[in-house]
Amino acid sequence: MAHCTHCELNLHNSTQHEASTWLAPVSKLWHRLANGAGAWQRRRKLTQLQDLDDKMLQDIGVTRAELHRVTRLPLSVNAAVELQKLALSRRQREFNGEQPR
Repeated sequence: MAHCTHCELNLHNSTQHEASTWLAPVSKLWHRLANGAGAWQRRRKLTQLQDLDDKMLQDIGVTRAELHRVTRLPLSVNAAVELQKLALSRRQREFNGEQPR
């Protein structure tokens, strides 16, 4: 019996195309869930800083108000980066002798 590699190739390509058609959305969903879970875990760790006393927070360079503000941001926002920005801005204002906001 004759062996048709062209037919096998078409069948193989067709199967790959069908798999990629449904795998792409599944893969995208998986990555979104994994990223969301990671963001949630990072936010939870940041929220745990609120358990520290004010002196400890001062030692690491943030205020309770700054922590409170960033933990309320959407999970799509990197709260640690925003906390750094807020703390830096506050320290610059303090250095320049400006009144706290």
